[in-house]
Amino acid sequence: MRIRNLLSGCKAFHRRLLGFQQEYRENPWQQTQNDFMRDCLAKHKVTVRGILHVGGHLGEEYLIYKQAGAQKIVFFEPMPVFFKELTKRLKGRDDVLLVQKALGSRIETREMHVNRDGGESTSFLKPTALYDGYFEEKTVSLEIVTLDSFLPSLKERHIFNMLVTDTQGFDLEVLKGAQNTLSQIEYIYTEVSKGHYHGEPTLEDFDALLIPVGFR
Repeated sequence: MRIRNLLSGCKAFHRRLLGFQQEYRENPWQQTQNDFMRDCLAKHKVTVRGILHVGGHLGEEYLIYKQAGAQKIVFFEPMPVFFKELTKRLKGRDDVLLVQKALGSRIETREMHVNRDGGESTSFLKPTALYDGYFEEKTVSLEIVTLDSFLPSLKERHIFNMLVTDTQGFDLEVLKGAQNTLSQIEYIYTEVSKGHYHGEPTLEDFDALLIPVGFR
């Protein structure tokens, strides 16, 4: 049975989660997120084989995924500066594939709004006044593909049973472009934001998409 549990906190949507604690004492917010994922994994007794992580940033969750049992991890990170650092951190690991691509609901080109403070809130959606002064004036044009169009190119693609999206309000679009992929996914860990970006989806929007295909 595929499960999506509603949890309190910023990571409101998921399907069973990750666990393990990697040290990010220089970044308390990242540490909080990692602790939350670890607790979710323990609570829901997740069994992970392979993970597709969309919005990889710097790969901070790698050790969490490994302790969860992941044999293969794919990090998708479209931003060149973050992808360069991600490659530096995880280079040479046979269990990791790094992909410099953005994912969405269809193949297109969109503008990315870039956060000045470490990039964690960088998004295809326009930020609200909550972020006034925290974003660059210029956007970055990026090509988007769908997970459904990309997955067939992966070796051992059937091993992937968990999908993680951390795309700052664009998560529903990623899931819309993964409708075929979801047939093999047992767990989804995603993010529902409120008041951060214009046009961000609601929890009800996620329910409308995922419940009909077997998630709850």
